[in-house]
Amino acid sequence: MRSRNIKPGFFKNEDLAELNPLTRILFIGLWCLADREGRFEWRPKRIKAEILPYDNGELTVNSRCFNGDVTVMLQELNDLSFIKRYIVDGIEYGEVVNFKKHQSPHHTEKRSDIPAPEENSYIKSSCCENSCEDNGELTVNSRKRHGEYPPDSLIPDSLIPDSKDICANGVCAVSSPPKKWTNGFDEFYKAYPVKKSKGQAVKTWIKLKKQGVIPDVKTLVSAIEAQKNEKAALSAARRFVPEWSYPSTWLNAHGWENDTSEHDNVEKYRAARRVLQKKGSECFRAHCAEVGITPEEVNEWIITL
Repeated sequence: MRSRNIKPGFFKNEDLAELNPLTRILFIGLWCLADREGRFEWRPKRIKAEILPYDNGELTVNSRCFNGDVTVMLQELNDLSFIKRYIVDGIEYGEVVNFKKHQSPHHTEKRSDIPAPEENSYIKSSCCENSCEDNGELTVNSRKRHGEYPPDSLIPDSLIPDSKDICANGVCAVSSPPKKWTNGFDEFYKAYPVKKSKGQAVKTWIKLKKQGVIPDVKTLVSAIEAQKNEKAALSAARRFVPEWSYPSTWLNAHGWENDTSEHDNVEKYRAARRVLQKKGSECFRAHCAEVGITPEEVNEWIITL
């Protein structure tokens, strides 16, 4: 294992946030396990022994159950093009994408004894059907005069290939998905207030579509509008307003199922309070009965202001 660099941006990366927490740790560990070229032997049991020796089985975080199988986690990283799996002379290896571009191995670190990937040697993943070429020296930083590389860090955002890229410079493109899987996404994305990580949102949308768990787009848009109204009501009441998550996170968390009923009546409460202030308790009670709320609900709401 070697010492490597990491920047704080890793911990707020939305694409990595969609992965099992142990998978994120595994990804960091692979930087340390990989040689100066960013290559490592694709041996899941040994990798687990080196990076996750004390973790076994499934992991549950916020009621979400994650698979703790290193073989599965490696494949997830491969599918998202954080790493690339390849085979040379019948032996499987892996490489961290753009490792040489963003890490600065010490000049005394021994040279790699793992063969570089050859043409068409990459093992196709479910996300990328094209083979990649090694970056070679095109992405390595220039040496300083004393032989060391300039300080740099592995920046997760730069390791995530954009879906518009073609298979060049070591990054494979994600083939355009069939329209049946992306149908409705544009309408959802237009309605959602946060316009970030669209590529990951598309991947999440397709995944949920294939699982058959995502509702029709009208339901999604209605849920988004209800949550916008909820946040507006909280803001008007000068209460804490949670920030919107990224669209991919919202989809993965089934955000359309969030209960907003507690805040649906806020406008009714505000109107009832005005009646109480201007017309007294009798009119107040009559107004509450008319709009389908109780005086007790209004009083509890007033106390929280």
